[in-house]
Amino acid sequence: MNRNACLILAAYRTAVALFAVLLLRPAWAEVIERVEVVPAAGDAEIRIHFATTIQYIRHFPLGESDFFRIFFRVTGGGDEGITVATRETHTPPTNGLTVPFTVTYPEEGGTVGVRFERAVRLRVRVGADNRSLSLLLPALPAAAQPAPAPLLPPRPAAGAAAPAAATAEVEKQARQLMDEAQAALVRNDPGAATDLLNRLLNLPPNSLSEQAQELIGVAAAGGLTARGALWLNSRSLRGRLTQR
Repeated sequence: MNRNACLILAAYRTAVALFAVLLLRPAWAEVIERVEVVPAAGDAEIRIHFATTIQYIRHFPLGESDFFRIFFRVTGGGDEGITVATRETHTPPTNGLTVPFTVTYPEEGGTVGVRFERAVRLRVRVGADNRSLSLLLPALPAAAQPAPAPLLPPRPAAGAAAPAAATAEVEKQARQLMDEAQAALVRNDPGAATDLLNRLLNLPPNSLSEQAQELIGVAAAGGLTARGALWLNSRSLRGRLTQR
């Protein structure tokens, strides 16, 4: 075989190898597959669906705002190094449940940005399938169905104190989950702490929701430093950690 034939054969083999690599490499034209708005027990739920499994870390700010950054981590096997060539923008129909908004990715620091037409208060958690983010906010009043007019004057309900009792039960569950999560951080078990804090954030809003948002960022970062663990441990009382 002459020299020119060898060079042509080598070039052909190189081209075939590169083509095979491109075929085996996953395509990430869009990290966010779709965004939808659905009703959720009196709230509006914005679901951001991803093309891979993710872990919710935290969002900022925690208070009322018209723009939020959501920090997350890709957890799908082999997907940690995904890159995005272009910026994605999603403006889904609101179905009359919330004010118009736009979802963009990536924002600064590889975050998801959510901008609303006006300031809202937002709760964020990971979806049940670990491939989505669930953003909860109060539904617009116009989205609520009007209650039918009563035929008879309403009588006092026997369980009138039920809402207060339910709130007390939520606070009790939140306190137990927070104590266990803080204890997990002290013993350097960030995985268990993250699971407990996610369960706390899945509860209705309570007095520990904001603290859970802060601590889940600590857990996602790998847990407490030795000094931080000592500080939390010093605030314990008979094995029960107190709220800051």
